[in-house]
Amino acid sequence: MRRLLAVVVLVTLFESTFFAALAPLLPHLKDELGFSKSAAGLLTAAYAIGVALVAVPGGLIGARIGPKKVALTGIFLISVSSVGFGFADNYWQLVLARGAQGLGAGLAWTSAFSWLVLAAPRERRGELIGYGIMGATIGSLLGPALGGAAAELGRATVFTAVAAIAVATVTAAGRVPCPVPTDRQGLSDLWRAICHPRVVGGLALVSLPAFCIGVLFVLAPLALDRGGMGPIGITVTFICASATLGVASPFLGRRIDRRGRRGIVSLALIGATAMALALPWVHGRWALAPLVAVAAIAFEVFWIPGTSLLSEGIERAGVHQSLGFALMNLAIGPGFIIGSAAGGALASVTGDKVPYLIVGGTTAAALLAVRRLRLRDAPLAASAAAAAEAEHG
Repeated sequence: MRRLLAVVVLVTLFESTFFAALAPLLPHLKDELGFSKSAAGLLTAAYAIGVALVAVPGGLIGARIGPKKVALTGIFLISVSSVGFGFADNYWQLVLARGAQGLGAGLAWTSAFSWLVLAAPRERRGELIGYGIMGATIGSLLGPALGGAAAELGRATVFTAVAAIAVATVTAAGRVPCPVPTDRQGLSDLWRAICHPRVVGGLALVSLPAFCIGVLFVLAPLALDRGGMGPIGITVTFICASATLGVASPFLGRRIDRRGRRGIVSLALIGATAMALALPWVHGRWALAPLVAVAAIAFEVFWIPGTSLLSEGIERAGVHQSLGFALMNLAIGPGFIIGSAAGGALASVTGDKVPYLIVGGTTAAALLAVRRLRLRDAPLAASAAAAAEAEHG
């Protein structure tokens, strides 16, 4: 399990590193190529478009041949397209390279988590998912550093070097075994999963942070740049957020295993609402940067309970985890596309206040829904014990 966990952490780390590298680069690219705020939103959304396009095909392939080959293929595609992003010299080349990164990310993310959940004991699932999220948050920490270095040293040099490291590292991890599915599953099984209420709840919880982060990743770097903060300062802001969440992720996952998800979800929704409503009214780099960091933490906390709930729902629906995490990518993609592309376009017309107010309204509505539905939320450890007792009883 330790070797597998290390592989999953590496896969999610590299995927998130290349994803998060755009934030500190965005003001630099905007000045270099002269595109608008709405064009910046499209560039940011291109990654999620790629993720959404490959979600279902990647899940079907993973369910047939096993998630290992799909995960390693995804990282290789991310690496190659990142080299292309480094050498791109016009806006549309950047968009195409960013979209290709998203295709690879859709394959890598889906397969890495399905690989982990297939092997994880049920009573430790939240904790192990937390470690997987920790890898992603470490990548989110390294991503801004990568973007800042690319802004200072040149995109081609930095992206090529890191892509080579990613290929070498993940290729070495290919020796870790992974079971190949013996039963074939298709679109009908995917539909059966969609109809399960816990799957629906998990998809809602992973699409919400995608939407919120989509808005933040477009508007916050540009606002910090207007406030006089350069690429290094923007990088440090996002690094602080990622480091905090990375350290906390395994502990949050362990708490979910023992006490359930509802308390964490409610607290995160309260924090996300407060941050979204405060962000458009704060100006100046020294006041805005800490707020952006806290907002990023509040928005991204949902990944852990959302992924945990989704994997549990997929298991209860009797569907292969690769198909379940394909649904996860389908939920993440549109959420991020709407947040980044629509948020950037709306901000170009109305300013930053309206997009942030929409984010705050969405999280506040979600908080009311969570409290009103009063869903039963048994800890995973207790559920596993009950299942074992029933099996042997």
